[in-house]
Amino acid sequence: MMEEIDRHNQRKGSEGGTITLCTGQECVSISPGNTLKEDGVVAVMTVTTTHGIYHANLVIGADGMNSQVRACLAHAAPGTWSSNCVPSSKFQLKQGVQSYLSLGLLPMKDNNAVRPTNIITRPNHEIWNINDGNSMREYFQKAFPRLDFHKDGIISEDEWERFAKAEGTRFPPCQYSPGLAVWDESGRSGVALVGDVIHAFSPDIGQSVNAGLMDVVSLDRALSGLDQETGKEKEAEAASNNNHDSTATTSLGSNLKQYQKRLRPEIAALIRLACFGAPYHYNQPHYADWVLKKLWTANVALRLILSKLTFGLIQPPFIILSQNSDLTFREVMNKAD
Repeated sequence: MMEEIDRHNQRKGSEGGTITLCTGQECVSISPGNTLKEDGVVAVMTVTTTHGIYHANLVIGADGMNSQVRACLAHAAPGTWSSNCVPSSKFQLKQGVQSYLSLGLLPMKDNNAVRPTNIITRPNHEIWNINDGNSMREYFQKAFPRLDFHKDGIISEDEWERFAKAEGTRFPPCQYSPGLAVWDESGRSGVALVGDVIHAFSPDIGQSVNAGLMDVVSLDRALSGLDQETGKEKEAEAASNNNHDSTATTSLGSNLKQYQKRLRPEIAALIRLACFGAPYHYNQPHYADWVLKKLWTANVALRLILSKLTFGLIQPPFIILSQNSDLTFREVMNKAD
């Protein structure tokens, strides 16, 4: 990334628009420009060991699912942003919807290589309360009695101890932020959110990167005043420009409003797809999950068969429809419904 930033700055030179990379800083507050000395800008205070204030017309929050930028918008006082913006409560995340263990093993090309094993559990599983290696080994011996974990060479003492103290990796529940952007009353400054800041889910459906790119493309089209669906100049504006020989200008606030209006239903559809597309992909360790996975598989198979028999009159399941790059997430869910 540093090399790309250097190349960008060399191309721009004295033209302006260069990039300054600041690391180790965290956003702690965002306020519209009319609360500061400089009118019409947004000020973001970021803090590391020291703190500083930056001024900008547009702030893009792309700091992940635990976004501090979104948190600042969620806790903004009433009246901070334009009355046309969604209320601060809309930036609060909406989340979707024990003793059993399962092992997930991946194939290895080299038979002599160490083969990693995944332990797939629900977040409240009792295994996360075990903090020492001996207790962890005894738990596994009880859970998998056919395996002799006391045998030398299978798993070392150090590995048992390391695993017991590890926090593990947890996929987030399906969650999204209904609020995507804010702007001030003048419409000259604002904040836009993209990526995991506004939607986060497990990688079951393989759409995380696609969803992030969708946000960036939609924001770029909105800021450029292009049609959100086609990416081309809007016909009405093009006709107006031809007739009056002038270029219609729109405020940053109205562009951010179009971004939010276009993308919000797409994200709602995406989260529905993430919730129901492949919810039992990881063989969750609960007996109810085992039964529900069988029912989900039967539903997918039945819809596929009916779609074939009716020549597409009955749509295939949405996990199949999502592989069609010509369909938006909203179109996928509308067809599946």
